Amino acid sequence: MISRQKQIQNLRTYIAKEIEEIRLKSTLINRLKYNKQDVTGSLVNSILAINYNKSGKYLNIKSSFNKQAGLLEDIRVSVELPWGEYGRKLDTVEGRASNAKGKRMSPDKNKIFQWMDAKGLFKSGFYRQKKTLKNGATRTYVYSSKRDSYRKGIAFRIARKIQRENEIKTRFAYSTELNIKIELAVLRGFEKFFDDFALQYFEEYTLELGKSL
Repeated sequence: MISRQKQIQNLRTYIAKEIEEIRLKSTLINRLKYNKQDVTGSLVNSILAINYNKSGKYLNIKSSFNKQAGLLEDIRVSVELPWGEYGRKLDTVEGRASNAKGKRMSPDKNKIFQWMDAKGLFKSGFYRQKKTLKNGATRTYVYSSKRDSYRKGIAFRIARKIQRENEIKTRFAYSTELNIKIELAVLRGFEKFFDDFALQYFEEYTLELGKSL
């Protein structure tokens, strides 16, 4: 009889292999790049580091076991999408403030400033600033937007807004496509598992039958 743990291990292997075949992580990374949400590479590296074959956090299988039949029953498969470091916050649904898990977002204004640099944001044009002189008169000064003091001020306001609202406004429906791919991978994994298990069960049965003769 094939043990319960061995059957779960085999099913896990098949599903993990199918997830690799559908290139789930690459799909998310390419969509992020297409939407210009990949900049520093830290998000990409954290996505690529996810291992569905080794981590029960990302691929978890639970079931009961029919000892008489030697079969898994009530199989429950849980697959976590490869969000990586903060990809969840960039998804239309998962990134909602109402879906936030744990403490509130506390983005680093320096990292946002680096993000602005990488995207080339606020590096052209001018901005105006009104100042009150000692004599009470108001004067408007024009500065280049390239000034770090101006751009760091923008980064601070962006960080404060994200922290206050606990979500990022610019998000895309990544999970819709990824969930469809996951469902396909799980179904294919089950098909191969059942085909392989039936063969193993048949071979074991004939071997036991041979021993009894």
